[in-house]
Amino acid sequence: MVLCNKAAEKIFEINKSELLGMDIDELNDLLMFERKDNPSLILSGEKACDICEATLKTAKGNTVDLIIYSAPIRNIDGEIIGGISVDTDVTEMKKQQHAMQQQEKLALLGQMGAGIVHETRNFLTTIKGRCQLIDVNTEDRKIKEYASKINKDVDEVNRIIGEFLFLSKPRKVLLEEISMVDLFEAIVNTIENTSITKGIDLFLDISKEERYLLCDEVQIKQVVLNICKNAVEAMDGTQYRKLKIITGYIEESNEMYIKITDNGKGMSKEQLEKLGTMFYTTKETGTGLGLNVCYQIIKSHKGQILVDSVLDEGTSFTIILPCLNDEDLDE
Repeated sequence: MVLCNKAAEKIFEINKSELLGMDIDELNDLLMFERKDNPSLILSGEKACDICEATLKTAKGNTVDLIIYSAPIRNIDGEIIGGISVDTDVTEMKKQQHAMQQQEKLALLGQMGAGIVHETRNFLTTIKGRCQLIDVNTEDRKIKEYASKINKDVDEVNRIIGEFLFLSKPRKVLLEEISMVDLFEAIVNTIENTSITKGIDLFLDISKEERYLLCDEVQIKQVVLNICKNAVEAMDGTQYRKLKIITGYIEESNEMYIKITDNGKGMSKEQLEKLGTMFYTTKETGTGLGLNVCYQIIKSHKGQILVDSVLDEGTSFTIILPCLNDEDLDE
C-alpha cells in the first residue's frame, strides 16, 4: 500500500503510518479479510475491474461490512503498475436491512398468531379443566399422575403461545420507580417459590446497595426466571449442579447488574454469536423464542445482556440496567 485516505484509517481503525508499506496479503491477514474476489486477478490484468462484498475485523476487533470496487492502475504504456481499491462501509445499511427483515418476521408472526391463538387457548382451557375433574374424581394414583403430566404440558404450550404473542405484539412496558433492594428481593422470592431450582445448589450473593431504577418488575422477573430455567436445563447430566446469582451496583456507570452463572455444558463461539437470534436454540425441544424475548425486554429498558461461556465448563449471563440519578428520583 502506497497511499490511503482518512476514510480508510477510520474504517480499518488503524493509523496511516501502519498501513503504508503493507502488501495485500499482510493487509488481509491483519484485518482478517473475508472477501468474495481475488485481488491478484486485478493486478495480473486478468480482470479489468471488480465489485464485491467483504467482511473484515478492524485493528480494534470490530466487524465491518464493505462493498469493494477494485481496478488496476496502468502507466502510459498500458502496463499494470498497481491497483486501486475503493471501500465503502455498508455496516449500518446491513444492520438496517436485518432489522427490517426481523420486523417482517414479527409482522408475519402477528398475523399468524391473531388467527390461531384464541382458539388454541380455548382448547387448552378445556383440556386443563378436564384434567382437574379427573384429579378430583379418581383415586387411582397412576391416572392422577397422567392428569398432572397433561396439566404441565398444557402450561408449557401456553408459555410458548405467550412468547409468540410477545414477539408479534410486545406488551407495553410499565415503568415504575423501584429500589434495587426491593427488586432483588422480589426476584429471589420468585426463584425460591418455583420448582426451577429443585435439586440444584443455589448460591445467592445479593447486594444491599440502595439505588433506584425505572423498570417493569414483572418483565425483569420474567427475564431472570427464563435465564435461570435455561441454566438449569444446561446442567442436565452434570453431577454437581450449581447455580449462582450475584447482584450489585456499578458506580462508574451508575448501573445495576444481575449475574447468573451455571456449571453446565457451556457454549461454543459459534453458538454464542447466534445467541438471542429468533428461532435459534441449542435445546432439542426449544423454540428459540424465550431468549429473544429476554433480549427485547432488556433492550426496552435501555439495558444489555452480556454472555460469557466456556464449552464444558459453564455459562454466565449478566443483565445490566441503568439506575436513576439522584436528581431524577421522585420526591
